[in-house]
Amino acid sequence: MSTKIYKGLILQDSSIEQALKHLVSIKSQCVDAAEKAAAKVCAREMAFSVDLAANFCVLGGQNQPCSSWKLMEKFDLAKVSVLGKGVRNTEWDFTFVVCLIPANGNVLATYYVESDLGYHDALLSVGFKDYHQNSIDRPEEISEDEWRSRQEAWQSALPGRTAPQSVGLTYSVVSWDDYSLVFYNPSLIQAQIPTPEVRKKSVARRLSELEVCSSQPKVPLSEIIDRILERVPLRQPDVLLGEVRIEY
Repeated sequence: MSTKIYKGLILQDSSIEQALKHLVSIKSQCVDAAEKAAAKVCAREMAFSVDLAANFCVLGGQNQPCSSWKLMEKFDLAKVSVLGKGVRNTEWDFTFVVCLIPANGNVLATYYVESDLGYHDALLSVGFKDYHQNSIDRPEEISEDEWRSRQEAWQSALPGRTAPQSVGLTYSVVSWDDYSLVFYNPSLIQAQIPTPEVRKKSVARRLSELEVCSSQPKVPLSEIIDRILERVPLRQPDVLLGEVRIEY
């Protein structure tokens, strides 16, 4: 079976124990990055809910600001979906998992991220080197001998259909729980509130979508998108902004 390792690294002249210490050393900075990313999601959702309410309402309905509790529910649903059902989530998944595999005095590593928040650079900063191998697309800067050596190393470490986690040590540099406390950090969320320009554009786009799609025109999707994009800059200056409060 062809070797296809797209997110592979190597830590030369190292043991699993030493490699693990390197991962532990970057955990704090990676968790901080994940918390900040989650705070941005919270701030964006909260700002959008109050801004949209200031410009649009459903007759007979009651607009409620997006509270931390509601966002926690979304976070929990995403977590269950990813961990329990294997369904990807690009909005809330900032986890970072690395699998370390011993290899003749070196340590090979594979890693998984849905959103790379500088995780790859953090690995390089502690001594890991890129060591991907996808069998066919050899970069010009890598010699054929080196490319072949990588293939042999990965095939030896992962023969056949062997999964990395079945022969290696898996370490969660950033787990879901590591950044779940962001909901109790109002100052961090407040600091990530989008700029007024970004907030106005988001609402203008949503209002334009409602306007164009409400008539259900029988036109190609591309034309609908063009109509929406035409209206956004015209509507944006008149968008009102609400007051963002970090509520529970």
